[in-house]
Amino acid sequence: MSDAGRTSPGDGSSFESGLSGADATVAEFEPRRGTALDRVQHILHGNPTIVPVIVLLLGVIAFGLIAGD
Repeated sequence: MSDAGRTSPGDGSSFESGLSGADATVAEFEPRRGTALDRVQHILHGNPTIVPVIVLLLGVIAFGLIAGD
């Protein structure tokens, strides 16, 4: 088996040489004013422990109302 054309495992220079003329900026998005639902979704995705707490509180309230009758 021939090793012609192969680079050593730690040598990334052949991959980086293709980036010589590439744009170095990253994707940018315009900030948008979200609706109330967008903000709630953002909060829920940012803090995943909030959902079980909400379900627990709703369950306690529901069973409290049923047991109070």
